[in-house]
Amino acid sequence: MNACVERFNRTIQEEFIDWHKETLAYDIDEFNRKLIDWLLWYNTERPHYFLRMIPPMRYIINNLFSTPQKSNMLWTHTRG
Repeated sequence: MNACVERFNRTIQEEFIDWHKETLAYDIDEFNRKLIDWLLWYNTERPHYFLRMIPPMRYIINNLFSTPQKSNMLWTHTRG
């Protein structure tokens, strides 16, 4: 899990932050607005090699919603 997070952090650094350092330094609100737009693009439009060159949201729609899956979680029994 940590390797995935570290890889994502590297992607954000290389593909977004390195290109918007001046905005980060002088206008944090504008930086955050641009980051939100970039994250939306990243998850809805940018092809991902690991997902066979489709965006993550398309992968989720195609694969997770097409076949219903049962949850592995069990109800907890607590006494009040």
